[in-house]
Amino acid sequence: MVASNATVAEGDTVRLLIKVLDQRGQSMDSTALEFLSSDSSVVQVDSSGLLYGAAPGRASVALIAGAARADVTVNVTRTEGGWSFVNGRCGVWHTGRTYCWTWLGENRSLTPPYEVPGPEFVDLAAGRGHACGLTKAGEAYCWGVNEFGQLGDGTRNDQPAPVRVAGNIIFTAITVGVLHTCGLDRDGSAWCWGADRTGQLGRGGSPPVCGSPCSLVPARVSGDMRFRAIAAGGQDRVGQGAVGRGFTCALDESGKAYCWGYNEFGAVGDSTDVDRNIPVAVAGTARFRTLTSGALHTCALDRSTGLFCWGLGSTGQLGVPVPGPPESRCFAGDISYFCARSPQEVASSERWRTVAAGGAMTCGINLFGAAFCWGDNRDGQIGNGVQFPTGSERTVRTPSRVVGGLTFSGFGAYYNAVCGKAADGKGYCWGGGSATLVRIPDPQ
Repeated sequence: MVASNATVAEGDTVRLLIKVLDQRGQSMDSTALEFLSSDSSVVQVDSSGLLYGAAPGRASVALIAGAARADVTVNVTRTEGGWSFVNGRCGVWHTGRTYCWTWLGENRSLTPPYEVPGPEFVDLAAGRGHACGLTKAGEAYCWGVNEFGQLGDGTRNDQPAPVRVAGNIIFTAITVGVLHTCGLDRDGSAWCWGADRTGQLGRGGSPPVCGSPCSLVPARVSGDMRFRAIAAGGQDRVGQGAVGRGFTCALDESGKAYCWGYNEFGAVGDSTDVDRNIPVAVAGTARFRTLTSGALHTCALDRSTGLFCWGLGSTGQLGVPVPGPPESRCFAGDISYFCARSPQEVASSERWRTVAAGGAMTCGINLFGAAFCWGDNRDGQIGNGVQFPTGSERTVRTPSRVVGGLTFSGFGAYYNAVCGKAADGKGYCWGGGSATLVRIPDPQ
């Protein structure tokens, strides 16, 4: 075999060009090849010789053909400049400053990113009406709509710029629902604040404050449990008339999933339709490594590369190709919807690296950086190039590759749009009325 060294950028892919010769120098292109990475945390390789740069560094890839073997040294280079990361509708530029953007109406473009004043953030979570960030020291700041105390600063005053969350708690993770916010502290304890009408704060009995059951400052979730990941979801209006139909899910240290809050459509995943005001175990024995929540559904990656979802599935957001039997129905009044009250595996042969849910859709990035989406496609959020979808095109029930051929190192989902960081450090969004990729303008 003849092989050369290779270089690939972090988050990007490159295909090995391989030539297999016999002892006489004749081509043996039909010979079966096996590929093996010495360090999959740096370089991953599939059965066709496609390399993915998982992280900066150096690793070797063995090419095996029968008794013959060749080793290729692969250098993964770090992307310089551009976005450090992008999450939904906000991101951190390589300078450390935070920027957000919105969709412009009929021309389906993005506003120039506007700088968010305040400290530098290493993590961001953005919802429909408010956003939050964590500093390197673990301090939490939030800004935006604050009708139910979802900013956690002890008031109900809307804030155009980040304000420190009360309590001096040091957080390791933060997540934003539609009208509530949650975080994990250094010990793994969960804290939530904001609307609590359906038990999404996980406190058990809630006294009425601020006009509706809610908490203006972080309140510890009941049960003295320790978690390592947390995701908030919910569906409601933002502003006057909102009531706070939210829910929250988290993973304990063993990877077992627990949820609490609004459960009419199975988002809690405990095989019931009863709202829960304290954490309850999600049905089944699966153990997960990460999770994400949309408006009324949750998805989680298991310890290998499998993906499971539960909750409302009326627009295909669970990744189940055909709605299930009558027992897989949820009702809102006289209207029946497909739902899953326990985890269901997404119908796909892809091996998943990360997942993001938003609104009524879900997206995943496979092990080689390709982005796929499924679910509600009314605003182009599946990214399959179908502009102004009608009929069956408005619902995509199984993972569909996002057009454009780019690879992504990470992304986040917003209510009806997805934004992510490509391998070259540039940011792209789709949805919000555009069924194809829209470049996020570089900050000025």
